[in-house]
Amino acid sequence: MTNNPNDADSTLGRYHRNDVGDTAPSMLVRLQHKDDAAIETFVQIYTKLVRAWCRRANKKLAEPLLRDDRKDIASIVIAKAVRKLCDKDAETIQNLRGWLYRITERSIIDFLRKRNKRPVQPGNSNVINDLPDKDVLNLSDEQEDRLFILNEIITRIKPTIKNEQHWEIYQLTVVKGKDSEEVAQAMNMKSASVRQIKKRILDRIRQEYALLGMEDERPQGIPMD
Repeated sequence: MTNNPNDADSTLGRYHRNDVGDTAPSMLVRLQHKDDAAIETFVQIYTKLVRAWCRRANKKLAEPLLRDDRKDIASIVIAKAVRKLCDKDAETIQNLRGWLYRITERSIIDFLRKRNKRPVQPGNSNVINDLPDKDVLNLSDEQEDRLFILNEIITRIKPTIKNEQHWEIYQLTVVKGKDSEEVAQAMNMKSASVRQIKKRILDRIRQEYALLGMEDERPQGIPMD
């Protein structure tokens, strides 16, 4: 059977449909019902984000958080978050990232408070004597956080896009901002097919945001239409 590059529907259908359906509840609702897949997704994505916040904290600390410290803090934060999300009404959380950030912030300060109780080693001038307050830490960078989440979403959906040409179209039209007509001409395709492929992939990204309960977390300057 000949693979027609203009036949967008034949191959895009595989990743246009979400595994749990177009009307699937958001991850927050699924977490509330202790859905194993939702818990796994939450842990995978947000553990990385919490570790990124911990790395940013090092810019503000005289004695940096070591890699094992960051792993321990992330484990504590994620375990606490999953426990709370599974026990409370998901609708009460207006901003998941902001809510998780506040837990991370408190956990870092708690960790530093415990660390400051250790005996000071002779000659160690880097030990923090005063704990930074949350305003000093200021770990969150909204645009950077949103780009981080987008990259995680892309990492999740890319393996479902089997046609490399379709992924190249996404890269050219969305990431590099090239016009669909220009891309179609370069690839010897119809411009309508290029637009359709672009739309299907963007629909898949938007769908993933919805499933994560993060429709309002899209980064600025990245077209999603």
